[in-house]
Amino acid sequence: MELPSTGSQRPSSPSGRSAAASAGPDIRALGPLALSLIDLTPRWVAALERSLGVLPVHAGPATVALRRLAAPPAPVGERDEAYPGGSVWRSGPELVVRDDASGCSGGSTGAGAWLADGPPGLEPDLHRLLPPVLAQPLLGAGVHLVHGAAVGDAGGALLVVGPSGAGKSTTTVAARAAGLHVLADDLVLVWEDGGTRWVQGIPRPVWVPAELEAHDGASLPVDRRGRVSPPGWLWPGRAPLVGVVLPRHAPGAARLAPADAAPVGRQLVAGSFAAMWPAAVPQVLRLVGKLGAGPLWDLGLAADRRERVAAAHAHLLAALGR
Repeated sequence: MELPSTGSQRPSSPSGRSAAASAGPDIRALGPLALSLIDLTPRWVAALERSLGVLPVHAGPATVALRRLAAPPAPVGERDEAYPGGSVWRSGPELVVRDDASGCSGGSTGAGAWLADGPPGLEPDLHRLLPPVLAQPLLGAGVHLVHGAAVGDAGGALLVVGPSGAGKSTTTVAARAAGLHVLADDLVLVWEDGGTRWVQGIPRPVWVPAELEAHDGASLPVDRRGRVSPPGWLWPGRAPLVGVVLPRHAPGAARLAPADAAPVGRQLVAGSFAAMWPAAVPQVLRLVGKLGAGPLWDLGLAADRRERVAAAHAHLLAALGR
């Protein structure tokens, strides 16, 4: 896959877009790709950045397009699937998703994605909507969007997958304690180039267990699960993928052991947003097969909270071969 070059970033506004660039196409870097924002008003760009974080300006050309529609196509028939906070309809190659709270909707095929307003007066909430909507066109460009974390450095990174509450965020705290970078703790891009598999995070803010993050009494945002969002945690680089980690809260002491391919594969499929699109499942399974060749690690997190981070960061360094 030929990757578009990322242009140097101009002095920018808080949205990441410079005043000089405002007259031309709005193209943003999204991992190895260039995302063109078409007909997105400032209100919609702000909603996108609340969902994905601030995406840097890209010099182009665009490889994936995201367009705002004034009159979106109406879903046909009963919804095919419910997912947390939303509904999904499938019609041939097209996927349509609606956010239940804000009423805004989006859709995609392998060629591009669209967004549309909900009822008047409601602010668009794209946090749950954008990942499944973007997953198809990203996959069409050779990039998988995975729910998970990624930790490591420029020499190599681990993809951390598992259900909500398994310990992905705890693993990111342990990675920081080990002197490693946190590439992502929610949305990870995975692709192959020149025989090497790469990972890079989407810059959504990091949320970590409050009891594990020393923040000097500073007032930090808190989510519904009681986690805090410390600033400055994300590393914007990409790294070769050197292994997959399946964390879990275990009784007793922490442990690191080789993992079986089957449970790791199930979590990779469950975490793949493109798998919501039946036509994409064979491509998702091919990625799972490649990642299933290893190394795969089962990371048991210590029951004692005082030991959990210290023990886990030593195991992460071992999994990276450090």
